[in-house]
Amino acid sequence: MNESDVKRIEGQFEFSLPSDYRHLLLHFPVRFSAGTTDQPLWDNADALIARNQELRTERKSLGVTCQPLPENYFLIGEDGAGWQFLIDVCDDRCVVHIMEFERVDQIGPSLGDDGQPERIADWLHKYLLDLKNDGIDITSSTAPEYKMGWGCILGGLGFCLLLALVISLMAAGIESLTGR
Repeated sequence: MNESDVKRIEGQFEFSLPSDYRHLLLHFPVRFSAGTTDQPLWDNADALIARNQELRTERKSLGVTCQPLPENYFLIGEDGAGWQFLIDVCDDRCVVHIMEFERVDQIGPSLGDDGQPERIADWLHKYLLDLKNDGIDITSSTAPEYKMGWGCILGGLGFCLLLALVISLMAAGIESLTGR
């Protein structure tokens, strides 16, 4: 992302992004994810604008009415499993907040190991450390390949066999109850 992208975001929502967040956008640390929405910290101006506009409107999702996101919050990314990550643009500390399944009534700060609200730099450092501990090179411009190992294959096979056994036993139990 470049300065004109950041200014476009700020112009769209008529506020200035906190300096710590601006710095991350301009110097995005995960090279293989640059320009995408594949990680909890997004690096795509168009997607950030579109998703924040969507969250600022009342809408229905799976039959539930979702309230608009308060104007002081700005979505910085999502994890793909229902958690949205936000910052309060009125707070210079740039604390990361978490919202679950777009429930604005339950927005709360992300807490560090010490129980204190995490600033974006600390939150991102913890995430990058998790990637590193998983053997992912964030300096690579190529996204990591996720290979299915034998443990995963054998675990899946074992689950299928167990499921087949349970279904067979259930069918045998039903037959014995009905007298067939």
